[in-house]
Amino acid sequence: TDPQIAFNIRQTRRVTDPYWRAALKSGTTLSKAGGEFIRGLDKEKPRFQDLRQDTAANYLHVYLGSPSPKKHQVRGIAFQTKADGGKRFTVYQFRGGKKGKYTVVNAASFTASGNHGAKTIDFAHTWQVEAGDVFAHSGNGGPAYKAASSGHRDVLYFPVDSLPVHGRAYELRRLQRHTNKRRYALRFLAVEPKPRKADVVIKSVPEQLKYDIKMFTVKAGRPFVLRFVNPDNMPHNIVFTKIGAREEVGRLADILAGDPDAAKQHYVPRSDKILFASPVIDDHSKMTLDFTAPAKPGDYPFLCTLPGHWRIMHGVMRVVK
Repeated sequence: TDPQIAFNIRQTRRVTDPYWRAALKSGTTLSKAGGEFIRGLDKEKPRFQDLRQDTAANYLHVYLGSPSPKKHQVRGIAFQTKADGGKRFTVYQFRGGKKGKYTVVNAASFTASGNHGAKTIDFAHTWQVEAGDVFAHSGNGGPAYKAASSGHRDVLYFPVDSLPVHGRAYELRRLQRHTNKRRYALRFLAVEPKPRKADVVIKSVPEQLKYDIKMFTVKAGRPFVLRFVNPDNMPHNIVFTKIGAREEVGRLADILAGDPDAAKQHYVPRSDKILFASPVIDDHSKMTLDFTAPAKPGDYPFLCTLPGHWRIMHGVMRVVK
């Protein structure tokens, strides 16, 4: 559909003109750049195509999600690799100190198995992360990369005479910068808080534009906890409407799709026929939401209002006494 095409174009622009373009311009300090990384460490999915593998061991690559914008915990890494078996790489966590020096507070080394594709590795212990911490990794047995166009860079410093050592401090800004631009298929995995028990769990069905359930039941006027899990390769939302209002809200969603500010509204149209709605939930993400069921019993539609989805991606919340 035309709304779906327009949405896909906007998604492509979001990837090819990312938020971190300005943060890595010449002369930007690491600490200053940290304030511009608004999406956190977990959002860059390591699903690049046309990947290549580094062959030099003494390369140090500073991760594009650095510096960390907030305090949190990291449990491991996920990446795509084409490394030969036996090749080794290390990931590092640096913490800033005086005079621009960064100390290696955590490091973990791994050996490539030779099996190519997606990998997930848990650290031996959880890494405690402070705002401003910097992450890096070495070549050549770890994440593969693809060449990046102008403005894309998550490789700040390489090559190096020797790789960093745990406990030592380094002046990262004094290291040589390579002129090539690359993006690495690597992300650091944040520790997620223990989820609350959900009264209702709804999942998207990958590649089918469907929810996995067509109907669920809640008590009239009672609060309930809904967990929306999105294993699909595209984002979705879930919008609840008044009885019989699915078509009306869906048509409003089609109109909204042409609005350049639609994403800011999470593709939820403004209408008094909408009871409550989730924000956009990214692909391979999940969210827990608190809602209160309507006081009047009946069948209340729910639907995804992202462009082109609502006609087949919908269901019913049945409210009973």
